[in-house]
Amino acid sequence: MEGILAMMEIMPNKLVKAREIFFSQGDEPDGVYYICSGKVEVSRSILNKNTVIGQMEEGDVFGELAMIDNRQRAATVIAVEDTWVYHFKPEQFEKKLKSLDPFLYSIFISLVLMVRNMNIREDTMQQPGGDG
Repeated sequence: MEGILAMMEIMPNKLVKAREIFFSQGDEPDGVYYICSGKVEVSRSILNKNTVIGQMEEGDVFGELAMIDNRQRAATVIAVEDTWVYHFKPEQFEKKLKSLDPFLYSIFISLVLMVRNMNIREDTMQQPGGDG
């Protein structure tokens, strides 16, 4: 029974139509998304230009960065095609994090913070007087 409940938890609960925005760079976090079907495009504003940095599809997760460090979204995510996702609300995601093995949790947090720090350095370099 537990396996069925776990599967039901990641059944799609939100449909985002093609070209609709999930969230924009700079938005406040509202949870984490698991792609059940479809495809999304991830972009960042780099040197005042919107630059696609990747695509994600079925089985991928996005939105975790802002949920881990409670900062604004680091990128914009747009549906490339109609996309069904499971949207984990903040309290659901927090519960999942707390259930991780402490060692795996520390690895996960380290990786997420490393990505955030790279984004911050990139953003700083784009500002007037930055190194870039």
